[in-house]
Amino acid sequence: MATGGHQILFQGKTTVAWMPKDGPHSLVISLTDYRVFHKTAKTVHIDEFELIQQSQCLPQQMLSVTKSMSHLLHKQNDLEFIWYGIVDPKETTNVYGNVSFVLDVMKFMSHCQHSFYIYYVETVDYKTCSISHILFSRKHYDYLTKYDPSIFGGPWFIDPAGRHCWLSNARGFDGKSSVYGHRLEFMLEFGQDDARWLYNESVPIPVDHQSYASQRHICLRNRKVLCNSPFSRERTTDILVAQGFTQFENEVPTSQLPSSGRGEETAQPQDYQQREQLSGVLSSNTQNTAVPSAEPPDTNRHTNANVQF
Repeated sequence: MATGGHQILFQGKTTVAWMPKDGPHSLVISLTDYRVFHKTAKTVHIDEFELIQQSQCLPQQMLSVTKSMSHLLHKQNDLEFIWYGIVDPKETTNVYGNVSFVLDVMKFMSHCQHSFYIYYVETVDYKTCSISHILFSRKHYDYLTKYDPSIFGGPWFIDPAGRHCWLSNARGFDGKSSVYGHRLEFMLEFGQDDARWLYNESVPIPVDHQSYASQRHICLRNRKVLCNSPFSRERTTDILVAQGFTQFENEVPTSQLPSSGRGEETAQPQDYQQREQLSGVLSSNTQNTAVPSAEPPDTNRHTNANVQF
C-alpha cells in the first residue's frame, strides 16, 4: 500500500512504519537538525544486567509486537537482534532501564563496516516521536534497502570529516516535523562471537530511571505495572556495587558529560558551528549528491511524526 508516494510497511492503531517515496535520504528538513554523536548504548534493567554479567554476552531479542512495531515482524518471525541507540548528552534520564552498555561509535564501526551489510529498515512514527531503524547483518536481504551513511539527508550521516550525525528531527509520514523529535536505533543481527565482542567493548554505566519508572506505561519494559527498579543513578550504583559489580563505579554517566568538542555537544553554540560545517559539505558535494532543501517541508508530502509507546 502506498500513500502520497510513501510506502506503508506496517500500520497499527497509533503507529505507522513507512519508507519515504524518495528513499531514506529524504528525511532531512534542516541542516540544524543534524547532531553529532560519539557513543551508542543498550540500556537494561538491573535484573537484566545481572544476567548479562553472568553470561558475559549481550543477548539477542526476538521481534515482538510489544517490543517493536517493525514491519520485519511480518516478513520473518524468527529474527533476533541486539538493539543499540544513540547516546544523547542532553538526556539526563533513561526510559529503557537502569544500566547502559555504552560503546564508542568509531570502535563499533571499525568492527562492523567491512564485515556487515547495512540496511535501512524503516522509519516508525509513534504518537510522541519517530524512530529510524538501521540494520547491521552479515546476511543479504533482497527486500531491504542498503544504506550508505556517507550520503547526506538520511537519519544517520557521516560527514566528510568522519563525524557521525543523527537527525534529531525528521520528516514524518504526514510531511510535518514532530515536536518530540526523531531517534536513531541500530538493529544488530550478531552471532555469539560478535555479541561477546560487543559485551567486552561496551562500558556499563548506571543511569537515572526514576522519573520514567514511577509512571505506568512509561517504562518501556513494564507497561502494565509499575517498574520494579524505579531508581536514581546513585541508588543503582550503590545496589550494583554492593552486589560486587565495580567495573563502572568511577565512570561518569554519559548523559552528564560536559561539552568537550569531541562530540558531547549539548546546545546552540555547537549547533551553529555544525551548521556552518555542514553547509560547507553541501557546497562542495552539490554536483555529486542530490541534497534536499533545508526549507520547511512541503505540506503536500505525506509523512507522520509522533509516535507514542
